This record gives sequence, structure tokens and C-alpha cells, in this order.
Amino acid sequence: MIWLIAQMWLALLIAFCLGLFIGWWARPPRRVPSPHRKDSDPGTVRQAPLSAARPEPPRSADGPADDLTRLRGIGPHYARLLQDNGIRTFRQLAELTPEQIAWLDVKLGAGERIEREDWAGQARALLRSG
Repeated sequence: MIWLIAQMWLALLIAFCLGLFIGWWARPPRRVPSPHRKDSDPGTVRQAPLSAARPEPPRSADGPADDLTRLRGIGPHYARLLQDNGIRTFRQLAELTPEQIAWLDVKLGAGERIEREDWAGQARALLRSG
């Protein structure tokens, strides 16, 4: 038996590696729960509220637009998308309702980023500080 293993060690090694690869490839995907997800089942996918009618938009802003990139998590790309959706000032962002935030989150493709990074809270803090 030992003589046979010594003669065929390369074939056995290849078969072992092939078995490991096939086992790894065929395994079911792991679902890692997000630390920011609030629902109890980590395997559920949040339904997009876009199927419902768009919530009432925030009231229009008077005066010049604010530099939304001052908020953590908003770069030039998201600032432009927010402006395209009618949000130009910190006050508008601070006054968003949870329904508007959820709708906007899906519309922008932000992946719950607006809620997670609390853009509305940051905007309120900036308004308070002046």
C-alpha cells in the first residue's frame, strides 16, 4: 500500500486539490449580517419603496445652494444627485421625513447610506452651529 502511494503521490495530490476546489465552489453562500441592518432576519432584503408614489418633496429652498459636500459621506457625486432631486440646502436635508429619506436612499442607490451616516442629523447640527 505504501509503495502504491509513493508511486501515485502526484495524482493523489491533484485529486485532493481538485476536491477542495469543487467543495469550495459548490458551497452555499454565507450571509453575513450587516451591523447597520435593523430587521431581525439578516437574510431578508429591504424592499425598495419606489413602488409607492414619491413622497411629498421637501419645500423649495430660498437663496443660494449650500455646499452639501461639507457633510460626511456626501461627495461631489451625491451632492449633484441630491441637487438633481431638488435638495440644495442643509435645511431641506434636515427637514426630510423618514419616508422621504427611504425613498431618496433607493432613488440615489445609496444602499441605506443616508440613514446610516445620518445626513439629516449632520445637516441639523450644521444649522445649529451656524
